[in-house]
Amino acid sequence: MARINIINHIIKTAMTKLIRNILLVLLFIAGAGFKVSAVSHPQETKRDSLTLSEVVVVGYGTQQRQQLTKSVSSIDEKDIELLAPVSTTVQDLLGSGLAKGVLSIQNSGEPGAAPTINIRGITSPYPNETTGILNNSPLFVIDGVPMFVEATGINPLINIAPSDIERIDILKDAAATAIYGSRGANGVVLIKTKDGKKNQKPNVSFGYTFSVANAIKHNRVLNNSEFKTLQNDLLRNGVDAFNAGLVWDDYPMSFFGDISQGEINPETGMYTLKYNGLLNSAFGTNSINWEKEIENRNAMSHLYNLSVRGGSQFASYSFSLHGNNKEGVYKNDNMDTYGGRMSINTDVCKYLTLGIIANYSESKRNFAITDNVPWYVRPLAVRPDMPIYTADGNFVMSDEIGTFGGPGVLSPSPVAMLNQKNSLKNSQFLTRMYANVNIYQGLKFRVDFGYLNYKNNESYFLPIVAQQDWSSMGQQTFSTLQTSDSKFRTTTLDFQLLYNATHGKHSIDAIIGYGTERNRNSIISHSYEDFPNDDVLNNVGSAAFAVEQSELIQKNGLNSFYARANYGFKNRYFGELSFRADESSRFGPKNRWGYFPAFSLGWIVNRESFLRDYSWIDNIKIRGSIGQTGSTNIDDFSYRQFYITNGQYAGISSIVLQDLLPNKGIRWEKTTEYNIGLDFSFFNHRLYGNVDFYLRNTDGALAPAPHILESGMNTYFDNIVDLRNKGFEISLGGDIIRTHDFTWSSMLNISSNRSKITNLNNAQLAPELQDAFIVGYPVGTVKGYIVDQIINDQSVIDNLNAIAWDKYESQYQWSTGVGDYLYKDLDNNGIIDEGDKAVVVNPEPKFFGSWFNQLNYKGFSLSFILQFSQGGQALYSQLQEDACAILGHSVSREMYGNYWTPDNTEAKYARLAAFLYNSNAEINDRYVFSTSYCRLKNLTFGYQFPTKLLKKAHISGLNVFVSATNLFTISKWPGIDPETLTAGAAYMGRNNDPYPLSRTFSMGFNINF
Repeated sequence: MARINIINHIIKTAMTKLIRNILLVLLFIAGAGFKVSAVSHPQETKRDSLTLSEVVVVGYGTQQRQQLTKSVSSIDEKDIELLAPVSTTVQDLLGSGLAKGVLSIQNSGEPGAAPTINIRGITSPYPNETTGILNNSPLFVIDGVPMFVEATGINPLINIAPSDIERIDILKDAAATAIYGSRGANGVVLIKTKDGKKNQKPNVSFGYTFSVANAIKHNRVLNNSEFKTLQNDLLRNGVDAFNAGLVWDDYPMSFFGDISQGEINPETGMYTLKYNGLLNSAFGTNSINWEKEIENRNAMSHLYNLSVRGGSQFASYSFSLHGNNKEGVYKNDNMDTYGGRMSINTDVCKYLTLGIIANYSESKRNFAITDNVPWYVRPLAVRPDMPIYTADGNFVMSDEIGTFGGPGVLSPSPVAMLNQKNSLKNSQFLTRMYANVNIYQGLKFRVDFGYLNYKNNESYFLPIVAQQDWSSMGQQTFSTLQTSDSKFRTTTLDFQLLYNATHGKHSIDAIIGYGTERNRNSIISHSYEDFPNDDVLNNVGSAAFAVEQSELIQKNGLNSFYARANYGFKNRYFGELSFRADESSRFGPKNRWGYFPAFSLGWIVNRESFLRDYSWIDNIKIRGSIGQTGSTNIDDFSYRQFYITNGQYAGISSIVLQDLLPNKGIRWEKTTEYNIGLDFSFFNHRLYGNVDFYLRNTDGALAPAPHILESGMNTYFDNIVDLRNKGFEISLGGDIIRTHDFTWSSMLNISSNRSKITNLNNAQLAPELQDAFIVGYPVGTVKGYIVDQIINDQSVIDNLNAIAWDKYESQYQWSTGVGDYLYKDLDNNGIIDEGDKAVVVNPEPKFFGSWFNQLNYKGFSLSFILQFSQGGQALYSQLQEDACAILGHSVSREMYGNYWTPDNTEAKYARLAAFLYNSNAEINDRYVFSTSYCRLKNLTFGYQFPTKLLKKAHISGLNVFVSATNLFTISKWPGIDPETLTAGAAYMGRNNDPYPLSRTFSMGFNINF
């Protein structure tokens, strides 16, 4: 017995020292500066109790946070109230950085544009064959109704008002998401909207926010003098390249420069050229900043919401209206959103509760400029010396001599592009109805019915003035109209049996259910051309020709059985077991069923006897989990062969077999995940946080596979690609100062995900995607050449060409001379070819996160969010366009002055030479930059008026605030913004500065009656 007591004493002492040492390290990192003390304050004890008993929404239910055995991040009501007045969509909340482990990339600043939301890496790397979409978006569940953003090509979250949201919970590990089975591989975002409360007097709330926005950064376009210097260098270097035998067409140069012929070059047999300077007649006197000409300075927006919530002894209700009028940072761009929501819950009797939630909203956007602007009308590429209008008021067009090698083809200006008339209209109706039947103590039966109907109408009108003019080439230009009408409908029905009971030291919470889901998606598209008037008569009925039409209808269904059981012992040990079986119509009869189990454990260590005496320890919980989730990243009925139309033959409609070899053995993509986590809280919640480590293995992701070519089909999909994601997530927070009048709370989130493809198994990748899928690297890499040097001595390339000639190769590197890049011969075969390309872009950040701070003094509050990402890379695609050295076009500020000339031989970039077509414009490591950044995402200052001052006016609360979003960004990215990466996992290693993000200043108020 004595020996046992000694052992217990040793264990207790060792554990205490270990925990104390860990705490000292954490305190040092947090910089909290407070002393360890067992003395508590009544408010502190209450707050700690509330934190531990926080109710978290999980799959098909809720749990207290202290009982969680899985990884769940949350944005609670307090944080949403802080951000909602300056947020227009749910994605603004998710992109705030407050949710640990959630990577949000804002690919575009267009009004209503959805960011890429990624949770713990990529699991479905290859795009869907029909839609081209990479289905790595998490599953969104809004009030129990599931939907995907990427899979349908729509953004259903744009119509959910942030002011209506009560909380957002993000399920991350497999133990949390396996209950959603085939749709949980990429995480699940649960959005719960606000309800009224029983026995609550009617509460009327109104909020209004006025905002002014401008582009987060502007390109410093070249002025008239700089543009002429650029053209002079293009011509000078172009003439040198011609004399070296590397350029064969000198005719277009004569339109810009004074060029005369010289003697015959004996080596090339061609005459030489002499450059005598620019032709003044080829250039105008204007110095137009095209970005400023199309920019909508001080774009205004109005955000407002009205709600009435309350309840009686047996019922609760909530009604709300919201609106948002938002201007884009480009002219002729605006978006209006309006919507309403209601929820009613009522106890019909002791045994029956009924409820309904209904949400309807509409949005409309009219715009001209999009992300997909042709390179020749990008503001930084258009020559600044030409005027906007002719003397008679028509738009001036620039001659594309430098593009096509001669005069005749005319391009519009960026201002002319503002005459495009594009519109997006959508409406969304979402409802959920439920019935709860109390069968016996702790035993309930529940029926849930959900319905979502989303309609989207798109129209793109391209007038003649916004197109290139080919009339000099005998080609007539017509205005065009493209329309698309899509409808997406999903219906869900769930039957659940729930049991919750506590028996002494034992607690049980269990659910078993059956669910069905039916989806229908239809798209009808038309194309028209030739309209009598582009300003007025530009509707469908005015078109002279209907050029093309198409229709697509897709239907799929899912039947599911699911169950989960939570067990707790002594409120100290917890375990959870869940299982789901999904049957999908997308697979063949033998593979329709997928099975997704999960198991997790939790241990609240501080409730053990050896730590019970340490009152400064609020909570120490260790979690561990393992589970499987799935994905159905395939077309409907891809296991079957279909016929498709193929135009007409002899005046009769014809059909052919679809160019896809069916695979009856195609199966689910499955991801197995392991997670271990630690939750902690000390000193009456003065220091708190959690740490998670995870490993995810995806087996059999779908991709084009080797197949029998004799089949005549070009494509065959199979489960052949394997991936691995591993990483960690750390959240550390504390109340640095906590007094009666003044508090300062801080929270730091840091996450890291390292992804790599472990096996391609000879996947037959599309040529444009091959460099994005490399074993040992994450999806989205970019391959290119490694620059060894910029050649300053012709003998360098002559010697290499001589060696290549000895190996029966014509040259070492194609059309290369002094001032050009010399690439490294990585495969040592004596020439530069595809084998010399290496990975030059790894888009995955080493870590990312946010730092949130909130300070309160009496009624005043100040909060700010710093968002950061470190270690990612991207190809700045604009530099490739610059390197093409097109006469008559401008270049980026990064390229200007940094390219090689005879006077600038230590330049970073190769020479820009007119009509020199060589490898200078190929992807190489000189065009790659870090996408690391640190951004002040939000800064808000507010004041809450004292209740005593408001009582006489029957006002229960009044808050006023001013706020700034995207106030500053620290980054070495040479373009506008490092965050606006190209959408899609396979392309996120590229950035070409799309529609810019905005810096916004806001002011507003919230009032309650």
